[in-house]
Amino acid sequence: MASISIVVRDKTPEEAEISNLLKLATAQAGDKDYDSAIGSLRRAYSLMETVPTEWPITTYFRLARYLHLSGRYREAIEWLQDLHDNLDSRCNAREALYKEWGWMQGRNKPAKISKTVRNNLRRIIKQEIALYEERQRKILRKAEKHEKGKTRSSVAPKTSPKTVEQTVPQEREAILGADVGEVIFNFTQRCFIGEGNNEPLDVSAEDFVFARLASGPLTVLDVHQLPSKHKRLVREILTQYIMFLELNRSLPFPPGFLDGTSHERLCPPLLHYICEHRWPFPQMLTSKQ
Repeated sequence: MASISIVVRDKTPEEAEISNLLKLATAQAGDKDYDSAIGSLRRAYSLMETVPTEWPITTYFRLARYLHLSGRYREAIEWLQDLHDNLDSRCNAREALYKEWGWMQGRNKPAKISKTVRNNLRRIIKQEIALYEERQRKILRKAEKHEKGKTRSSVAPKTSPKTVEQTVPQEREAILGADVGEVIFNFTQRCFIGEGNNEPLDVSAEDFVFARLASGPLTVLDVHQLPSKHKRLVREILTQYIMFLELNRSLPFPPGFLDGTSHERLCPPLLHYICEHRWPFPQMLTSKQ
């Protein structure tokens, strides 16, 4: 929960099961089976409390997302609030496991989750709670407008449906970076899941790849049919945008930005945004060539 560990070893059976459950939850959410996705995540979280591998705090935000998408708005915020309020007890439980496993840190002291790390985690969780509270306010405002519209229509003179549609346009909810990042993540899971990542990055092909993205849409099948060096570049581009949007979860995008985009297809508005801004982290490319 505190950080990501990079460990060169085979996965334990428990870690393999956690990985499979997280992938299963992604697939279930992509099929809009949110109840099953929530169940898979809860089983994964339970196992994650017993293994030495650490996952980023954002892994735990996925449950709030699926609760929200299933219409369980209050539960989504309650889950995040529970993460915040019980952070110390969770960190203390991890420290107890570190001691049991014999993990040590500087000067041969038992491994600890520092106060600084805990405060940073609280700050990140608070930001996520604020994001969901804003979403909840938008939902309530939309419901109030709908009710007012029903009241007005019940007392107003009868008009044709066409006139009502023209005079009361539907308000569309703004999209946030968290939403866009999740869509790209789900897309990459279907493009690259199970594939190795050992081929060096050939940046010389980037102009062709960005031109291909600009001509959108891009489907999972399109990515599979690309030459390996182009596919490697697409993977790096999308991975960087997942990272960027994870760091900017409240970044606003216009309504309709994800129209037509799904877990198997990225459509022009999103692809044009990627082509316009190119590499979010160009400094990462040098080490991968």
